[in-house]
Amino acid sequence: MNADIPVTVSAIEPISGPITGGTFVTITGQKFFNTGEITVAFGTAASGIVSAAFISSTTLLVTSPASSSAGVVSVEVALNGQQYTTNHKAFAYFNIGSGVVLTSTTPDSGPVTGQTHMSIAGVNFVNTSEIVVRFRAEQNTSQVVYAPATFITVAQISCVAPSFQQFAGSATVIIDVSLNGQEYNSTTLLFSYYGMY
Repeated sequence: MNADIPVTVSAIEPISGPITGGTFVTITGQKFFNTGEITVAFGTAASGIVSAAFISSTTLLVTSPASSSAGVVSVEVALNGQQYTTNHKAFAYFNIGSGVVLTSTTPDSGPVTGQTHMSIAGVNFVNTSEIVVRFRAEQNTSQVVYAPATFITVAQISCVAPSFQQFAGSATVIIDVSLNGQEYNSTTLLFSYYGMY
């Protein structure tokens, strides 16, 4: 392998995850090769270096390692475990303590047309740019709609409810939250639609 081949990291998704690690991160870029020695560095510590799975010449998949503290690290790729890129793609580790816990949503119901502005209360919300509220039909949890959320405080986020038509007749939906669009909290709330008949 020629170590001088210009390998470039253009984006990572998601761009944040808990300090416990375990987030599946997709890395996109250019000139990736399946060398069998691909590593990804999350920051500069040796404990932040992990092996990556080669998907294609433009895509790698990696699991984020644990971090000793919250903060932003640079994610870089080496095809041979030695010469790393210097594209400085940021990954933010957040500390969720005992995890996000949802306590209530106001309102807890809305019209079938959707567009209800919801305030979701809880604990341990973190201001990431990837907060998502997942709406799942109570009768068929494979029917899912994702709504971007806005961080208000560590105890409150907000979002807009999707329309009822997306849930094929389920009057009640289950909602939960992810801080990075991947790992969802274990507590859930219910939201009901009215005006169906």
